[in-house]
Amino acid sequence: MNETLNLSPLEIEFNNLILNDKKNTNLHLIAKATCSIYSISINELRSKSRLHSIAIARHNFIVIAYKTHLYSYRALGVYLNNRDHSTMLHGVRAHNDLHDTDKFYRQKYQEILELIKHYKIEN
Repeated sequence: MNETLNLSPLEIEFNNLILNDKKNTNLHLIAKATCSIYSISINELRSKSRLHSIAIARHNFIVIAYKTHLYSYRALGVYLNNRDHSTMLHGVRAHNDLHDTDKFYRQKYQEILELIKHYKIEN
């Protein structure tokens, strides 16, 4: 399964941590970590804003929530103020493009995963 999603070792470790404790992992925790790294509020993350700084945070949020296998595109869309599932798919594609080409974006993604892992260890 990990080969089809092209997960990094950190993503595999993160998924194992999440899947072992689903009840304490929710969209709010993922949103909290994402917003902390990007210095935005959860309301901004969930807003209709198309500002680049908010949109890239949203792309990371979508991919992390989706890769945990806990949330569908539809569920993510509902959390993000009733966006369509195709908008979530666009977020994944944008993430993949940025992750492949932008070192800063890739670093932020890793920081979010580490922060979520830290939050979970604290609890």
